[in-house]
Amino acid sequence: MELKKDIFKSYDIRGIYPDELNEDNAKQIALLFLSLIAKRTKKKPENMKIVVARDIRHSSEVLSNVMKKILVSKGVKVDDIGLMAVDAVYFATGKFNYDGGVIVTA
Repeated sequence: MELKKDIFKSYDIRGIYPDELNEDNAKQIALLFLSLIAKRTKKKPENMKIVVARDIRHSSEVLSNVMKKILVSKGVKVDDIGLMAVDAVYFATGKFNYDGGVIVTA
């Protein structure tokens, strides 16, 4: 499935599951995210540490698992902090020196 441009917002990615956001495009988004973090940090994936969290929705767990699988397959150290608020992910990313942070709220 091709990624629709209108799911990309200023500060997040939003779409209806599974019509606009699903497992297939979660893989594409994970790779795009990894590419962006690599460019900004000038690190190889195997030298990166990324924190991943999700909200309570069923689809969030499905999509975050896809994202984690892709990141780990590229050599990234992923810490899954489970169910968490967005602010907690922002805090953890900075406080614990992660190269990036993701919260899936599908």
